[in-house]
Amino acid sequence: MSDTHTETELKLALVKGSLARARRAIGDVRFDETVIEDVYFDTPDAVLRRRGLVLRLRRDGDRWLQTLKAASTGHSVVPVRGEWEVALPARRTAPALDLERFEITPLRVLLRAGLEADALVPVFRTRISRRRGMLERGGSQIEVALDRGELRARVEGRKRRQPVAEVELELKSGRPQDLLDLGRELVQRGHGMTLVPALRSKAERGYGLAARDGLVAARASAGGFADRLRADMPPAQALREVIRHGLALVVANADALRGDPASEHVHQARVALRRMRSAIRAFDPYGEDFPARLTKGLHWLAQTLGTARDWDVIVEQTLPAILTSATEDEPGQRLLRRAARRKQARAIRQAVAAVSSRRYARLVLRIARWSMEDAAAATSSVGEIAASLLEQAADRLFKDARSFSRLGQQKRHRVRIHAKRLRYALDLLAPSLPGRGAADYIEALAALQDTLGELNDAAVALARLTDAIDAAGPARILEEWFGGVEQELVARAALQLNALDRRPRPWSIA
Repeated sequence: MSDTHTETELKLALVKGSLARARRAIGDVRFDETVIEDVYFDTPDAVLRRRGLVLRLRRDGDRWLQTLKAASTGHSVVPVRGEWEVALPARRTAPALDLERFEITPLRVLLRAGLEADALVPVFRTRISRRRGMLERGGSQIEVALDRGELRARVEGRKRRQPVAEVELELKSGRPQDLLDLGRELVQRGHGMTLVPALRSKAERGYGLAARDGLVAARASAGGFADRLRADMPPAQALREVIRHGLALVVANADALRGDPASEHVHQARVALRRMRSAIRAFDPYGEDFPARLTKGLHWLAQTLGTARDWDVIVEQTLPAILTSATEDEPGQRLLRRAARRKQARAIRQAVAAVSSRRYARLVLRIARWSMEDAAAATSSVGEIAASLLEQAADRLFKDARSFSRLGQQKRHRVRIHAKRLRYALDLLAPSLPGRGAADYIEALAALQDTLGELNDAAVALARLTDAIDAAGPARILEEWFGGVEQELVARAALQLNALDRRPRPWSIA
C-alpha cells in the first residue's frame, strides 16, 4: 500500500560557508543523522520525465523506500508536489522495484497504457549525508534537513559528479508562509555563510547531470504567464499570479546559472523579470500594492543580468557580423575579440555573484512572501481594464514614434521600450480580450520589436566596444559597421511602425 501526500518545501542552496554554520544558525533543534542513497529510474527515452514524474529507490539507514513524485502544482518558489511512497522489505542489498505496490498514481495509469516495468533503467544516483530535525514557526511544524553529498551519473562511459550542499525546509503542517519566514531568518542570520533560495530539485539536477547539454533553461514564454490569468480575475490577484510564476522562473534559471553560466539562463531570467515588471506597471500603476523597495530590487537584478545579456549578444551575435563586414585591419579585429570576451566574462561573473548574494536571497523571499498575502478588495477585473491598459500603451508608442526616421538614438530607444511594454502587456492580456485578431497584431508587433532590438543591439555594441578599447583601428571598424546597419534598420522600423499604426487594434474590436 502506498502512502500518499503532498510535499511542500523551500530549498536553500549553500553558496558560501559550511552546513555546520547553517546548523548553528537554526538554533536549538535536535538533529538525527543518516546517510541516504538514491537511485533514480526512467526509460531510455525519458517517458517519466516527459510526464513530470520522478521514480526513485531510496536507502535511508536501514529502510528501503520506493517513491514516486509528480511535478509541482502551479509554479512557485515554494512548490507543492504529489508524492507516493512505499516501504519495501528490509535487506542488505537493493530490492527490485515493485511498481504494483503503487495504487492509484500517475505511474499506474502509464503501466496500464503499456509502459513496461522492465524498460526502467537507472539514470543517476545520489549519496547524501543528512541531518534532520523538527521545529516550529508561527504554529507550523517544519522539518529541517541539512544535506551534503553528491549526484552521480555516467554519460557515454564517463563518470560525472556534482556536489550537493543545501538546507531543505519541508512543511509538515501549517502555512507555507512560515517556511518563507524561517528561510528569511536563516538568510539574515549569516554566521559566515550565504544561503539562497533554489528551485531545481535533486532529481532535476540529476537529469541535467546525466544529459549531454546539462540543465535546460526555464523558458519565460508568453503563454506560461497568460495561462495563469482569467478575464474575471481581480488585477491584484492577477499580479500575484504573474509574480509567483515569474519569480519561480528567475530562481530556476539562477540555479542553473550558478553551476553553468550559459547565456540562455541569463536570457530567460531576464525575460521573466521583464514580464513581471510589465505586470506591475499594468496592474499596480500607482505603486499601491507591490512594495517600492521590491520594485527597486527587481530593477537592480534586471540591470545586472541585462549587462551580462548585452555582452552575450555582442560576443555571440553582433561581433561576428561586425568582423564579417570588416575588410582589413586584422590586429584591430583581434583587439575587439579579446576586449569583448574579457567584458563578457566579467559581466557573467557579476551576474553569478548577484544571484549568489544575500541581497538576492532576501529579495526573492520577500517577493515570494508578498505574493502569498491577501489582495485588497477588487473593484474591477482583468477583462474590464485590459482594453484601457492596452490603448494607453499603444498611444504612448505611436506618439513617441512620430517621424521615427529623424529621431536620435535616445528617442529611438524610448520607442523600443514602449513597443516592448505594449508587446508584453498584449501577451499577458490577449486571452482576456473579447474580440479576435490579437495573434496577427502580436506577430506584427513582434517583428517591429525584433527590428528595434537589432537597432538597439547595434547601438549598445558600438557604445560598449568603443568604451572597451582605445585604438583607432577597432574604432574605425565599429563606426563603419554601425553606419552601414543603422540606416537600413531605421528605415525598416519606420515602415513597420506605419503599418502597425494602420492595423485595427484588437482590444478595440467588439
